[in-house]
Amino acid sequence: MKAKSRIAATIAVLLLVAFAMTSNAQTRVSFRLELGSPPMNRYYVSLSEDYDVPYHDIRVLHEAGVIDEDIPVILYIYTHSHYSLRQIYSLRLRGATWENLSNWCGVPLYREHYRPPYGKAHGYYRNGPGRNRHESPRAHR
Repeated sequence: MKAKSRIAATIAVLLLVAFAMTSNAQTRVSFRLELGSPPMNRYYVSLSEDYDVPYHDIRVLHEAGVIDEDIPVILYIYTHSHYSLRQIYSLRLRGATWENLSNWCGVPLYREHYRPPYGKAHGYYRNGPGRNRHESPRAHR
């Protein structure tokens, strides 16, 4: 009998502790009513201005499920190809990589440089330090 009462007491204490933990949880209920058009996102407005695409088209991209980091690249491909915006973002949402999209649309995203950006790299002094840089290197030999 004592064992049953100890088990019952232990169960009662555990139930009280569990109830106390769940009683601290508060339910939040909110209600929001918006009249008119939704507020404009400044990031989307700047993208709209940079790529000369209507703001509404960028909102459609966001509502379709495109993440914000992908939107500039999709807009770049859109402005440099003849495909529609919907075709491009639907391919991206289906799992196409950026390389696939750029190849399909004919828009290179990456440029391979086989040389430095401003010509050949001869170093700071073309003819050696302290020498006249306007003369040819053979004049000092």
